[in-house]
Amino acid sequence: MSSNPFQRDWDNKETASSMPPTQAAQEESGAPDQIIQSPPTVTATTEPTTTTAPTSDSNETPPPLDESNNDQQGGVINIADPHRKRLNSSSHNIKEMSNETEFDNTVVGSPPPPPPPPPSPHPGSHQHGHQQPSSHTLNHDTLTKHRADIPQHGWRRATYRLTAGLINPGISPTEKARQQLRERVRRRLHAPHRVAVLSVKGGIGKTTLTACIGYAIAEIRGDQVAVIDANPDAGTLADRLTGDTSLTIRHLLNDIHTLNALTDVTSYMTLAGRLKVLSSDQDPATSEALTANEYTQVIQLLSKYFNLIITDCGTGISHDTMTPTLKMAHSLIITGSPTIDGASRAAHTLDWLNNHGYTHQANNAIVVLNHKDTSPDIDTHRITEHFQNRTRAVITLPHDPHLAAGGRINFHRLHPTTTHALTEISAHIADGFPTP
Repeated sequence: MSSNPFQRDWDNKETASSMPPTQAAQEESGAPDQIIQSPPTVTATTEPTTTTAPTSDSNETPPPLDESNNDQQGGVINIADPHRKRLNSSSHNIKEMSNETEFDNTVVGSPPPPPPPPPSPHPGSHQHGHQQPSSHTLNHDTLTKHRADIPQHGWRRATYRLTAGLINPGISPTEKARQQLRERVRRRLHAPHRVAVLSVKGGIGKTTLTACIGYAIAEIRGDQVAVIDANPDAGTLADRLTGDTSLTIRHLLNDIHTLNALTDVTSYMTLAGRLKVLSSDQDPATSEALTANEYTQVIQLLSKYFNLIITDCGTGISHDTMTPTLKMAHSLIITGSPTIDGASRAAHTLDWLNNHGYTHQANNAIVVLNHKDTSPDIDTHRITEHFQNRTRAVITLPHDPHLAAGGRINFHRLHPTTTHALTEISAHIADGFPTP
């Protein structure tokens, strides 16, 4: 065997290649001075030298060295360099260290891996059919503790307050019905709606009813509602609501061509809560009677700025403003009473409307029976049944001592049954709003 150590290494590798794998691994592990055949990652740059091929007793030549890495590094590894074993061992250790530190198995000098895809803006939003919440989920019903179900009257309210809300018996059926009525009053309105309150008999409560209905609708709906006193004989609508009659419908007519905004119009009106009031002339001796053309101009102006306009017509049905009032009104309210005289006058009004071409208005009218005057001798059920067969609705307005006094109306002093009846009348008016 040759004494050349490098030739001896080649001979040992030739012998290992012919051994079984297990024996070759044992032989390899038992030879600590054997050269590791892994391409060096650390290159030792030396001066170019000429290497003499070793002699061997065998005719086989050693395999050629892979000098591709040396060519890239710009130098040649001297195979006779005694530090070859130490360089190969160092490169092997560096490679193991790089794998242990988990540098994503990248090679030095290679381009960086692509960045991970950005996370979804709403992770899980499309999984299992779930939809993302929107601003519509934050509303009164979801953020409050069922305030609509808190009782406001009777023993239910007392129980709720005494237990600090721990026991809530809920609202009564009567209170639930009241809430539903208010929702009907708040029905969406897409165009101005005009209402006329009329009666052929004076002293039956027509003006009081007009004031109460206007106030109830304005407070429940919250939009622009106006009442007009069209009585040519010194009407008392403003007296029952505000007591201020310094500016009247006559002043508005004198300046009607200069009014171009809501604030211009309301400067001629008084305010009762949210209700706007336009009074009539108070001195019949010096004032001029309202003509049909003048009434039409006023209604056309108010229709530009108000959602609901309620007219308190004069007593009777033969004055000049009655014709444009009936033609421009969308809803009619006929005032009567559960008496022989009051019931017959209301029925006569319906007959007159049917005979003068206002059959549609008569069939859709609302009859209000004011119980300010009543008698146990009268069959009120028969009166109610008569008007139910001829009109859209019949409402009973109970006797209220505050209204019977005839003074300025304080709506907080009305009896709850009166307030409920006014809300019911307002709901029936809203039922007549046209649909788009």
